Order: sequence, then C-alpha cells, then structure tokens
Amino acid sequence: MNAKISTIAIRASHQKGLLEAKLQELLGLSLDRRGLEAEVLADPLDQVRLDVDRDMVVQQVNQQSRMIEEIRSALDKMRDQAYGICEECDQSIAQQRLDAIPWARLCVKCQSQSEARTSEAMTLGHAA
Repeated sequence: MNAKISTIAIRASHQKGLLEAKLQELLGLSLDRRGLEAEVLADPLDQVRLDVDRDMVVQQVNQQSRMIEEIRSALDKMRDQAYGICEECDQSIAQQRLDAIPWARLCVKCQSQSEARTSEAMTLGHAA
C-alpha cells in the first residue's frame, strides 16, 4: 500500500513539474508580440501579406493564452486535489492521457464527444 501511495505522489510531483515548466515556457513566448504592430504599407500586396501574418500571430497568441489558462487550471486542480478527474463525467482520466496531455480536462470518451459536437456545430453553421 505504501509503495502505491509513493508511486502516486511521485507521479503527481512529476506532472506538476511538467505543468510548471510548460507554463513558464508559454509565459516566455507570450511576451513576444511584435507581430501585432499595426503598419500601413503602400503596396497593396505587401499590405495583404502583412495582414495575413498579423492574423497568424493573433491566432498564436490566442492559442498560447488558452494553453496558459488550461495549465493554470490543472495546477489549481492539483492544489484542490481534483486533478485527473473528468469535468464532464467525474471519472478518472487515464494516466496515459495525463502523461501525454498533463492539462487534460476531459477523459478520452468525453473529449471525443466534445469534439464530435463541435464538428457537428461547425458543419451545421456552414450549412446555414
């Protein structure tokens, strides 16, 4: 029994270290927002390219922000002893999933259902 508790504690400590390292990495990346500067160019083609590049930077910043939120949420759950519990079905998230995605909020089954709903909503949205 003590060996099992020790293994769980080691795994939790490892997961926490991974989450904290990823958070620091993302916070360092989020400081670089030079690509967001507004600029007007005389050549219309250059302006279009600049606008596309800026849109890509905005998407990257948004993705980084979402990831930072997910990681902070996972760290909060660790403190509250709710880490590794699916937010949809309240079942344990498989350790293999947490090893691959330490900030996972949903188990594989609920994640698949969520993605299917999103895909369906996008399909219906395009059809309307």
